[in-house]
Amino acid sequence: MIRRAIELVRQSVFDGGSTGYGRTAALATSAVGRVTLLYHFLARFTVNTKPVGIIEEIVPLACDLNGSNPLDAMEIDALWHSKPEQLKRTKEEIIPHLQKAIEPSVYTPALQKRLHERLEAIKQERSELKKKFENADEAWLGGIENVSLASSDLLSVTVYYPAIPGGIGR
Repeated sequence: MIRRAIELVRQSVFDGGSTGYGRTAALATSAVGRVTLLYHFLARFTVNTKPVGIIEEIVPLACDLNGSNPLDAMEIDALWHSKPEQLKRTKEEIIPHLQKAIEPSVYTPALQKRLHERLEAIKQERSELKKKFENADEAWLGGIENVSLASSDLLSVTVYYPAIPGGIGR
């Protein structure tokens, strides 16, 4: 169902008939001290079982406008749950930041690192699962820890602006 919704959004955005991007937002919060980008990607991992399995996860990623200073999971959660404040930016100020935010060169290095970390965590989780069932001699365990990254898609990006000059925190 989620996959179908993503496909419908993708088709409506890229069919040429749409006038807006639809998966972007901008808001102000006192939780940031500089312009910060919060992305959500759909990551797909393949599992070398018979039949081949697929794991899909929504992976959040946050960094500054240069793709540097990535936030950790706790900081992303705090940002995601931060209180929005009045945005005092014009459309003309926001659009260049959104255009830069969707350039792959901005997010790709941090995304590749995040996906690699997630892949290693999945492998570790599956290795531990296999150890729990090692005496069961179950055929379905064959290849369960053999996981690889298949693909990732950008779902959304939100530009967070400091609510007050200098912001509070990061």
